[in-house]
Amino acid sequence: MKKQIVLFTLLMFTFLSNAQLYWKKLSAGSEYNIALKSDGTLWSWGFNGNGQLGTGDNTAFDVPVQVGTSTDWSDIACGSFHVLALKTDGTLWAWGLNNNGQLGIANNSSQNSPVQVGNETNWSKIEAGLGHSAAIKTDGSLWAWGNNFFGQLGNGTTTDSNAPIQIGTDTDWNQLSLGGAHTLGLKADGSLYGWGYNGSGQLGYNTTSDTIVPAKIGNEFWKSISAGYLFSCGIKTDGSAWSWGFNGNAQLGLGDTQSRSTPTQLGAGFNWEKIYAGSSFVYASWTDQSVWSWGFNGFGQLSIGTTQQQSYPTSISTSEQYKTIALAKGSDDGTTLYGHHAVAISADSLTICSVGANYEGQLGIGSTTARYLFECDIFSLAGISEIEESRINIYPNPASESITISLSDNIDNMECILSDNTGKEVKRYKLTGIETEINISDITSGIYFIKVGDNTRKIIIE
Repeated sequence: MKKQIVLFTLLMFTFLSNAQLYWKKLSAGSEYNIALKSDGTLWSWGFNGNGQLGTGDNTAFDVPVQVGTSTDWSDIACGSFHVLALKTDGTLWAWGLNNNGQLGIANNSSQNSPVQVGNETNWSKIEAGLGHSAAIKTDGSLWAWGNNFFGQLGNGTTTDSNAPIQIGTDTDWNQLSLGGAHTLGLKADGSLYGWGYNGSGQLGYNTTSDTIVPAKIGNEFWKSISAGYLFSCGIKTDGSAWSWGFNGNAQLGLGDTQSRSTPTQLGAGFNWEKIYAGSSFVYASWTDQSVWSWGFNGFGQLSIGTTQQQSYPTSISTSEQYKTIALAKGSDDGTTLYGHHAVAISADSLTICSVGANYEGQLGIGSTTARYLFECDIFSLAGISEIEESRINIYPNPASESITISLSDNIDNMECILSDNTGKEVKRYKLTGIETEINISDITSGIYFIKVGDNTRKIIIE
């Protein structure tokens, strides 16, 4: 049984402003993190030696602090030491390390607060790697900038660019993921492309030769991709999971430490939903929302309660479920690879969880002590006590297009009332049968309450 959040009492009224907020998006850098709240504010914590926290100086924080005062942020992407962010008006902003022009602001000067990238207002998707950046515009065109030593920008050269340059002329790009010095891209039809550094076979071409323009990887179709530091992972449209590239820390999850230069299937299952590659470790979730991890675990970042490396997917030690997970991006100084923590947004979107290395305060728990299991008490936005049980089951939650409502009793011909957080009725739906799917695509994003009979449940609409 899940618990009901009761709002409509005068005693609880003072907590309403907190209940309206939830964590919306999260991204992890090498030793820092950036999070986006539903009110459009940005928050950051961890290492700040290059101004990547965006707070106007280089002071580190071991708890979340607000980035400026803007309330119109819509997306974020952390590189190893730099950040890209979008605003609701479609403008692109950047801050942090800029030694290779990865901020895209037409110079190589690092910035400790957000600076606008050009004047365009049609940016749609953003991704950041070790020293390069890439983005997709609303017209589906692909742009890149920053370090290009290995051709990771994909423009046919190995010359750096400190301003966005268009990559080819195709306008069907749909998804990006950037590694240490390689780039993966998905097109709208699900075809996979890779370019840049390929010394460990991370481009999946069955060679270790670099490629300076996007080249297609096989003929399969993919729904999700994630580039680690020197390796790559992906999930095909059939739900199977695959990995390739460097495997010195068993980050490919194939039971050994042998690198692969072509995509190799992880087990034989077809129930993989999402996959997240970090510096030298991986998290992935199944369609049942269970979470698995594997690879390097020297700081406990796999959340299995030990520091033992895992060469196969291992179920993480938690009863929690997570809306999204972000893994630390890799960086190195020539001898040591950094980036050994993971952060996540709880399933109810009200708190941030973290695990792993914490020597720069990157876990956000107010100390520099490492954690070997996810700790979910960072900046909780709960505000209201959960005090009663409800027999309503609603999924998915959060949701954006539709939700399915079911009750332990038959709900045929019952009415469902959707109310906002003030108790004002927004819409009514007629329920039919044991389960009913209802359309919520026309509802403005925010926190709402579903009432069926005497039962009430909270739902977040994105």
